[in-house]
Amino acid sequence: MVDLRINSAPGKELIPKIIHGKQFEDFNQFFDLRVQWHPYPLISDRCISYSIFWDLTRCAVPDNETLHGFIKHCVRIAEKEDDKKFLYAIFLMSEFCSKKRTTAPPDELVDKILSLEPKIKMHCDYPNLISFWNGSILKYCLLNDY
Repeated sequence: MVDLRINSAPGKELIPKIIHGKQFEDFNQFFDLRVQWHPYPLISDRCISYSIFWDLTRCAVPDNETLHGFIKHCVRIAEKEDDKKFLYAIFLMSEFCSKKRTTAPPDELVDKILSLEPKIKMHCDYPNLISFWNGSILKYCLLNDY
């Protein structure tokens, strides 16, 4: 088995707490540890690239309510951040938005997500930010293809 860099990432002990407890404090602590650990939300590792949050998003196969809750946590982080943490929050949100769901997101969550658009435009020079936003996030908000 290949030893991937994600295997040595900090915060792994928080993943079960996040999945089962769904508390923002655990989610935010995990997020901060990963942001401090790696300078970009994608890891290039031996000819493959993957998310620094891959182990969380791979383990989390949430029901609709939990999925929407994780996305709400990402929105909460993105609302308060203006630096690279904003990019990371949008990236993680896009990963959760691409997960399979069986119900439409709550209208108030869609409104909160779409209220981030001015910040997206303000930071459009961040690498890949627009593709994260225009991809799975807007699709999650606007299409009912669950």
